[in-house]
Amino acid sequence: MSTLLDHINLGRLRLKGFRSHFVPTAHGRVHALVGKGTGDLPPVVLIAGLSSRATHFARMVPYLQDKVRRLVLIDLPGHGLSEVPLDGLTGPSLQGGMLAALDAVIDEPAVVFGNSLGGFMGLRHALHSPSKVRGLVLVSPGGAQLDAMGLVEFFQRFRLRTFQDALQLIDRVFWRVHPAARLVMAFFARRQLSRPHVRHLLNTSEARHLLTQEELRGLRVPVRLIWGTADGVLPRSHLDFFKGSLPGADWYHPSDYGHSPYLEVPEDVAEHVLAFLRELTAERPRLVEAS
Repeated sequence: MSTLLDHINLGRLRLKGFRSHFVPTAHGRVHALVGKGTGDLPPVVLIAGLSSRATHFARMVPYLQDKVRRLVLIDLPGHGLSEVPLDGLTGPSLQGGMLAALDAVIDEPAVVFGNSLGGFMGLRHALHSPSKVRGLVLVSPGGAQLDAMGLVEFFQRFRLRTFQDALQLIDRVFWRVHPAARLVMAFFARRQLSRPHVRHLLNTSEARHLLTQEELRGLRVPVRLIWGTADGVLPRSHLDFFKGSLPGADWYHPSDYGHSPYLEVPEDVAEHVLAFLRELTAERPRLVEAS
């Protein structure tokens, strides 16, 4: 379900040389936009979150494309131009389709940028295929361990039964937003999150599909983790989980970042990615101890 803005962003990206690739997986075809860069820094893969799509990175691309060798913008299964899995969009089909697609489109170790659910998928891919991941830049990643009741309560905020519910979600996601844009985004958020396959994902996700501290402590790739103090989507317990699970991560807590800052301050977020890339390509890159 695309909007006029999605079509405009897709056109802008194609003018910049991006081409659509549809990767066959056991869970349906996954769509990725792949573009060549003109720089010499490692490739970057960008993964957005629940109800978002690859074209939402259009404003961030210009700040990266002339610095890196390659850019991949990928739609989650059941999102954007990716197919809804034939067996339904569930935790396992989402993860299975995404991991297979990432393995197929990454042709050399890349830095993976993930926001929210996209951050969760980035972590899963680094655990699944560490040789494909040069490093991770995670912005308010999802996937923190919750018990069954906690998971149900968390997903309640994405069940937008009324327009007022949608407005409240927009206020949680963004640090600041124009009043007119707030209304438009609430309308589309409610429409996206009300789609049957998205509701199915929310209704069938289980705590056992989430990350554990034990597996994250075995992660062996550098991590930069960005968590805005204005993030109103994820509870403090998620932040505490990742701080306890990723003791070697490089942490940032910008005061003017909401849940998805790449939509509000794309140049600033891109600079975090580029700084991380430059550190990785220095003579002896190393993890930075958390403060």
